[in-house]
Amino acid sequence: MISRLNKNIDIIIIGETKLKPKFPINLYNILGYNRIICCRNCSNNESGGGGLLIFIKKNIPIINHSSQSIGSSRTAFQKILVDVKVDKGNLRIISYYRPPENNNSNEFIHDLEDELNRTKGNTIIAGDVNINNNNESKLSTRYLSLLNSYGFEIMNNMMTRNDSGKTIDHFICNFSQTCSQAHDTIVMDEKFTDHNMIITTLNLFRQNRERSLKTFTRTNYSKLKTHFANLSNHSNILMMNDPNEISNLLVSLVKNSINESITTHSVKIKRNYAIPWLNSSIAKALDTKDKLACKVRKCRNNNALKQKFIEHSAHINKIIRAEKVKHRLNKLSCSNSKTLWNNINELLGRKKDKKIEFIKDADNIIENDQEIAEVFNEKFKSKIVNLIRNSEGNTIFTSTCNQSVSSNSILLIPPDEDEIKELINSLSNSTSGYDGISTNHVKVLVELLSPLFVHLISTIFNTGIYPDCFKTAIVIPICKTNDTSNVHEYRPISILPIFNKIIEKVIFKRIINFLNTINYLSPYQYGFRQKSCTETAATDMITAIQHDIDKGKKVSLILMDLSSAFDIVDRKNLLNVIESAGIRGVAAKLIESYLSNRHQICKIGTSYSKKSNIDHGVIQGSVLGPLLFNIYINNITNLGIRGKIYLYADDIALVNSHSPTEPIENVVKSDIEVISSFLTSRRLVLNANKTQFMIIHSIYKKIKLENSITLENGQILRRVENAKHLGLHIDQHLKFDYHVTQLILKVSRVVGILWKLKKYPLITKINIYRTLIHSHLEYMNTIWGTASNAIIDPLQILQNRALRFVYQLDKHTNRVLMYTKLVDNIIPIRAINYIKAATFVHNVTHRNIHSNTTFLSAPHNSRSLRVINTLKQSLSNTNFGKKNITSHGVKLYNKLPNKIREFKDAHRFKRALKCHIINDDFIADCFNNNFFN
Repeated sequence: MISRLNKNIDIIIIGETKLKPKFPINLYNILGYNRIICCRNCSNNESGGGGLLIFIKKNIPIINHSSQSIGSSRTAFQKILVDVKVDKGNLRIISYYRPPENNNSNEFIHDLEDELNRTKGNTIIAGDVNINNNNESKLSTRYLSLLNSYGFEIMNNMMTRNDSGKTIDHFICNFSQTCSQAHDTIVMDEKFTDHNMIITTLNLFRQNRERSLKTFTRTNYSKLKTHFANLSNHSNILMMNDPNEISNLLVSLVKNSINESITTHSVKIKRNYAIPWLNSSIAKALDTKDKLACKVRKCRNNNALKQKFIEHSAHINKIIRAEKVKHRLNKLSCSNSKTLWNNINELLGRKKDKKIEFIKDADNIIENDQEIAEVFNEKFKSKIVNLIRNSEGNTIFTSTCNQSVSSNSILLIPPDEDEIKELINSLSNSTSGYDGISTNHVKVLVELLSPLFVHLISTIFNTGIYPDCFKTAIVIPICKTNDTSNVHEYRPISILPIFNKIIEKVIFKRIINFLNTINYLSPYQYGFRQKSCTETAATDMITAIQHDIDKGKKVSLILMDLSSAFDIVDRKNLLNVIESAGIRGVAAKLIESYLSNRHQICKIGTSYSKKSNIDHGVIQGSVLGPLLFNIYINNITNLGIRGKIYLYADDIALVNSHSPTEPIENVVKSDIEVISSFLTSRRLVLNANKTQFMIIHSIYKKIKLENSITLENGQILRRVENAKHLGLHIDQHLKFDYHVTQLILKVSRVVGILWKLKKYPLITKINIYRTLIHSHLEYMNTIWGTASNAIIDPLQILQNRALRFVYQLDKHTNRVLMYTKLVDNIIPIRAINYIKAATFVHNVTHRNIHSNTTFLSAPHNSRSLRVINTLKQSLSNTNFGKKNITSHGVKLYNKLPNKIREFKDAHRFKRALKCHIINDDFIADCFNNNFFN
């Protein structure tokens, strides 16, 4: 078989050999290979089973090896450890054979964790472990999370057992992403065994480094401020009254100043990759080193010159080491989770470069960046045009269609300099737009730009004209999969000019204050409004569902998907809607000007496509776009349907409660038809293929479930058992086991990162933990944090393991001691739920958040010592009611001391609550089964 494969196979691992210790093992050899064997401990009269064989090519040095059979004879699993020498250092190989017995799974997992805990370098784990990594069983989840926690990855996901269709033979390593070339894994079906073979190729050899040219720019900010001050003082910008002229001149002055203050350096580096820590001082020192090297080669007998070269090289190496450490720590100090993930992957060599080298358009292969940009620009635009064409012929919008008319009108008040400074300083770092001006440039010039922006925005508010130079968006295609050649696997990301964001924020603030004053927005619209977030929206919806199920009802949940909702908004219809909302006169003229004459340019590398007009939709990536969409769709909650609609911008959830015997289809169809009619009047398209239909009910009640619902237009809504809404995985029994399973897989990867970075400073590891782990443990914890202990425990084990890695604690550290004494201000999952639930009740009671959940004051006796702000706990018939926020949350809230409940400020309340609960007794209760009793 080996000769037929025609591959240079260095290591062969064979599991379940069924060889007994007293069998003539010497019969089993392969020419040119060393052999290591481990047999199961069994008597001669016992049937053979288990066993491992490893063959290693004789040209690969074996440093040491050991073998062990662990457990009782019949259920024992075998293990072989081998350390070999390769070009990149030592490589450890751990091989297992585990019989498929339930009573050895805990012992196997514990032994595997001990081995993972001892790993220090490149390690391969391989063998038949009889754990299917393609299912969601408790053992599989525990096994996968353990591997991820130590930075290991299963390289093969194809079926390895044909008769069962399972993947139970695994090839695992902790360095696949850092190999100089991509790994290659194949699975082969050989007839002499009922298990398929895994063949994996890994490149473990060093690559030659070639010199590459590194070019970088540096901005002299002092020179930038001086130059811009001189230019602006000599301009007559404050005398102009045309917003377009003011904007064009302002952009020109800033760009001119930036160009004058930038210096460019280029240096050749002996690397085959970019060096992010390179700065101007190192570049100059490397340039000096190259010149000294040339002199040394010409004057080989000049010892003084050689000594100077050696000292200069040592000095450069010292500087480079310091800059590397500084660069890594700066990368890992980021608080944005997405950016931090990208930085970690880059530092660990796991960054996947999805550069678009070519795309396939029909039968053509396009490699030129300019042509690729044109193709993407046309594809993104044609997709919207086709959607709009499909919606043509629908009911024409009228201003009275489901639309109330406000008697109030908005007044646009110009900003002052303090407001502009506050807005500029609050801008987050982002990519520069079409004009090339970045956030850093604007923040440096904040004092000089503030009076100019006050004049510009005042002129915009007076004339109702939005500057054309801020209406061009750069569109960058982002690949959703690994298939970078498929043009249909990309989504567009729009980047707008920084100056545009400042103006939009001012307009947004005026409009949202006006809408809040007249109470225009629906209370069931949670998206992009003050005191509201996705957690509040989901908590309100799940609370209502739990109430209905607690009363013995079943609930239908429809999660609607709108096709490119922001992009296909009809602008004429939108202008009619905002006029009905009270945005009239010069404000309406300004919005019309803001929406008109829009363009996009697609960017690939350094190449740009031609400009193309954007005639439909609100602007994605903008501040005003989501707000205008909220106004556009606001009245969908006032359609008089039986169900209740929960909105988060274009995420629409329809909730209906039904008696156990009531047919669901007729009620849902009736509501969907009314909603579809409204969406049609707004020229929006409901995507039935992505709309999810779910029936939520108690697991103990046997009810007849509809598999699908057929609408009047023939579209079919198919029932699902799990659905994702606002980042929360909702299952049909509200157990939230699937959500926790997804959390386990997500968190375990970060735990693996912490294991690799265990020697980094504590503050850096705490930042990674809080950004990439604790944020996930807190998100939606008010809802899923009440799940059963059997569901929560594996995630709790992961959190404990992560903190041990962060604080370098022993594996057997007492968890109560850890959370009360050894870690800084970090609490377990149940404690997080306690704080989140009590804080939610407190915030609703004191109107700190926008919520439709209500809490009633409990009746009290004037002679009682209880405080008057005690809340009434809702009565519960089932666990659905007991874990509801109006029952569980109120119960926790009422137990709090009076002095804590008296705090009105949410932050002070939360701090006091956390101090109150961090004690030995409470933390111990967090790990008990009776936590909610």
